[in-house]
Amino acid sequence: MSSRRWQLPLALATIGLLIVVVVWSGLGTKDEAGSTPTPTKTPALAALPGLTGSELTALPVATLTPTRVSGEPLLAIPTFTSSPSPFPTWTPTLIPAGATLPTPTRVVPSATPALWTATPIPTFTPPPPLASMAREWDHFWLARPIPAEYVNWTDRIYPYGSTRGRTLATHHGVEFFNPVGVPVLAAGAGTVVTAGSDDQVLFGPQANFYGNLVVIRHDLLYQEQNLYSLYGHLSEVMVGEGQQVAAGDLIGHVGGTGVANGGAHLHFEVRVGENRYEMTRNPELWLEPFRGRGVIAGRLVWPDGGYVYEAPLLIRRADDPGLFVNRTVYTYADDSVNPDDEWRENFTSPDLEPGPYAVIFRDAEHDLTRQELVWVYSGETSFVTIQLGVRP
Repeated sequence: MSSRRWQLPLALATIGLLIVVVVWSGLGTKDEAGSTPTPTKTPALAALPGLTGSELTALPVATLTPTRVSGEPLLAIPTFTSSPSPFPTWTPTLIPAGATLPTPTRVVPSATPALWTATPIPTFTPPPPLASMAREWDHFWLARPIPAEYVNWTDRIYPYGSTRGRTLATHHGVEFFNPVGVPVLAAGAGTVVTAGSDDQVLFGPQANFYGNLVVIRHDLLYQEQNLYSLYGHLSEVMVGEGQQVAAGDLIGHVGGTGVANGGAHLHFEVRVGENRYEMTRNPELWLEPFRGRGVIAGRLVWPDGGYVYEAPLLIRRADDPGLFVNRTVYTYADDSVNPDDEWRENFTSPDLEPGPYAVIFRDAEHDLTRQELVWVYSGETSFVTIQLGVRP
């Protein structure tokens, strides 16, 4: 009876012990510090773009390692250190918190690369104009004898004093090449002293030299001398002797009568003192320049001051030789023509734009070159002298 009394408590104790053991096993154990360890979790598979099924790879776990540089707070950028992944490897950098990133500079290529360097054009300072000389000596008293709608500039092939390359007689006037019938106008006010043909009375080196012509004695006197203008080779004369005319009046029409070398044109002369062939002057120093243009007159002389006859001169812009003006002129062929009473020139170049010009003489045979700079002013004559150092 007594043995049965202790068997029941023993069984209950054994059952209780078993229950404690089972419960303890389910709760696990604690570490040495008394904390409960965190269960290890398996990283989840990430579905990468373009990867499916067995190609899925566990992404590495990022380890954040914030640091401080020179006391400035830095943003922690993850560093990947696990096994390779489908992405390319890259090395991130630490960017200071709040830092301003530099703005990238855009380099725009030149539309036209500099393949060559242009030669700088020299700068010229105009000298003071010879105002006193121009004011005293210039006499642009005559208007163009051809209307503006026609060729009213002087021909450069056979100018005053030229022989056109030693093919013609020394020229005592200038030419205006126009078709037959173009109006011819009086260059200034005056009295008609000749109107008709020169087949009976000589006005040139021979009879019928000018053909039909008109000569006007102008109202203005030059140095107390009479001033005349002559119009030759006319197809028709529209005025009579003794008639008073004003500048711009119709006096005839262009033609080819007389010795009109080169075809129809107006031959125009200026005569001073007397109405004779030997009294001509260069009309380019009497005709008013075109608006905004000027004239170069000059003298090419030997060391003793004597004129150099029929010598070529090159006139070109000094600031830019590539400009249009690149004109060859010749000095007067001989002393059968007269220079101006004041300027005493032996060459001219009319109707030039203002600016610096180089006047160049070259004698290749004697290896001789001379050059002078002259500045052209609007409405004035600019004068230059070139003196040769030797006489060949």
